[in-house]
Amino acid sequence: MNYVIKILLFSHVIVMEIIGGEAGFAEVALMLLLIASNIFREKYKNSPMLIIGESVCILLLAAKETSYIYLYPIIAYDLVQSGYYYISGLLIIPGIVILSPFGFTSYSMLLVLCGYFAYISRRMKEREV
Repeated sequence: MNYVIKILLFSHVIVMEIIGGEAGFAEVALMLLLIASNIFREKYKNSPMLIIGESVCILLLAAKETSYIYLYPIIAYDLVQSGYYYISGLLIIPGIVILSPFGFTSYSMLLVLCGYFAYISRRMKEREV
């Protein structure tokens, strides 16, 4: 379940960037860095510092192109999965600043859905143990 949500969000952003225009070297490099960091966190160690680094990379990408801000729900999913519920609420601030009202609606919906799925997944894992 963890992989499906992340793959869908990554593929959505990549497809929107391909449809919307051309991606430069910096965007491709930062996107590959995000994917590599996400794989490292899933497979080896889920560190808060890596989450902060990914957040900064997403913010840099979103400053160039607003479609990259839709990668923040992945960060929200990981934060809720790790138990940082209130910090994931702070991810609404870049959406308020960067997006238009219509884009903000879809962004906030994705944040809430990813947070909810992560919370349900966390609760199910706690019940198994």
